[in-house]
Amino acid sequence: MKKIVLVLFLSLCSSYLFSQETIDNQKYVLNNFWDNWFFNFGGGSGVYFGGKQHKEANFIERLNWATTLSVGKWFSPLIGARLTLQGGKKHTFNVNGKPVYDINTGEPIDLNTLDPSKIHHMTRGYYITVHADAMFNFSNLLYGYKDKRFYNLITYAGAGMGTDRNLIDNNSPVIVLGLLNTFRINEKLTFSFDISGQTVQSKFNDAQYQRKWVKSYKKQDWNCIGSVNLGLIIGLSNKQKFDKISCDTVNTIKPEYTIKEALLSNLSKQLDSLTKENRNLLRELENQRNLQPKTVYIKDLIVKNNSYSIQFDINSSSIDPKQETLIFDIADFLKKNEDFSIEIVGLADKNTGSSQFNEALSIKRAKAIENKLIRDYGISPDRIFSSGKGDTIQPYPKNYYNRVVILTLINSK
Repeated sequence: MKKIVLVLFLSLCSSYLFSQETIDNQKYVLNNFWDNWFFNFGGGSGVYFGGKQHKEANFIERLNWATTLSVGKWFSPLIGARLTLQGGKKHTFNVNGKPVYDINTGEPIDLNTLDPSKIHHMTRGYYITVHADAMFNFSNLLYGYKDKRFYNLITYAGAGMGTDRNLIDNNSPVIVLGLLNTFRINEKLTFSFDISGQTVQSKFNDAQYQRKWVKSYKKQDWNCIGSVNLGLIIGLSNKQKFDKISCDTVNTIKPEYTIKEALLSNLSKQLDSLTKENRNLLRELENQRNLQPKTVYIKDLIVKNNSYSIQFDINSSSIDPKQETLIFDIADFLKKNEDFSIEIVGLADKNTGSSQFNEALSIKRAKAIENKLIRDYGISPDRIFSSGKGDTIQPYPKNYYNRVVILTLINSK
């Protein structure tokens, strides 16, 4: 029994793998999550197979009712999944005249201690199984997808758990294989003819003799519950079909996708452009920071009524060491030309900070230059006129150029 189940299961898995390649060649529009859901219910008959049941009772004696409920979804024309609840009544028989074993100890039981009239014993029980199934539509594989096809052959395989209400140790793993035959009535309603086999552990065949649980096997084995159910499949979603991709599909079925892609493409191009511009600005800023004014190297350029700028970092009033050569040359000029005074005006860029913050920052920058001239070079405070204008004055076209202090030499006479 194990070998048969294993071969069938591996064969079905192989068919699923083969179908995956077919899906890749058939291009269909992906539906929303809530599309292609269905509910299936039905009822029919079930038979318990295992041990030597066929020798102890005829087919009619073992036949009983069965039922099934499931809910699932088709992900593509070939592949679907469902969650299934199956149940029913079963008649099982212990082997007549053969040894039976205590269910707790596993030891043989002397048949003489049992009621002879009950040695050939039928146990009536109820079972429930819950399993998740993977479904594969063979009709769509062989003949192509058609949403209005009358008949579809669907195979499925699944696994789950089962319980027998008559047992003490009543849980068993379940492996399911089956064929689902569907007959289309309309878009939302389909007739189903479901043939399935469920493997369960042989403890489902346990029986009770005079309040003693016994089993007709020594080691745990696998039995099968076969069932045939007739039912109805009801479409739960508004959409129960798949649309094949074509030019018309792209333009008419879901045009919003094309619009969104165009918007995303446009935004992506704008982002790339802004990123490139930002890199250029950063590169230019770095070049400006490294650029030394000519006055640093040629003192003769320090002349009266000329204005000079000293750059500052963003939100900073600290003097960059690279700028100190210019301050040195200006201080040297003031020492040699006592008729000259100097006006220091601090500024801030308009795009950073509030007006109040920028005004305070510009004053700090001007004071930093003033203190440098007084403390380090001995320039008299009477010859220095410093102020901060905040962001009210923007002498340079590029924003970050305006993080400066403007120094102007003035002839006092």
